[in-house]
Amino acid sequence: MESAGTLNRTWSRAQAAATIERLLEDQVAYGVLDGHPKTLAHDMVARLWAQEPALLEGASGPVPHQMTVAASALAAGTRREARCNNTDLQGAYTLALGLILDEIAHNAHAYGLHHIDHQLLDSAAATFSEQACALQRAARQESSDH
Repeated sequence: MESAGTLNRTWSRAQAAATIERLLEDQVAYGVLDGHPKTLAHDMVARLWAQEPALLEGASGPVPHQMTVAASALAAGTRREARCNNTDLQGAYTLALGLILDEIAHNAHAYGLHHIDHQLLDSAAATFSEQACALQRAARQESSDH
């Protein structure tokens, strides 16, 4: 039988992935993203969890909120796609990251965020800013080349 901790971790991962999946599904519907939102979302969360299991499982403090985990996974995915020069996914993930950061900013009081959430969200916001600027520079360069 699974322990309560294992069930909570599984639930938190699933909720974070579901949040990302919903954001990416909207982009598929609008023609911004060509991909499989569920697979992309679950892969992003799994990669983040593999990199930071102790942090995400609350080994040394509170467990981050699922919205924080989703934002952190999107930030990591955005950086990864930028390194791979995959501007389509980079743009889609950056847009989703901006939307989730906006949601958190407007409703932070409802989430009961801890210090670790604020640290992770600050990092995600910095990634959003960097990536949005990089995408804007690339778009300007592309338009001046034509």
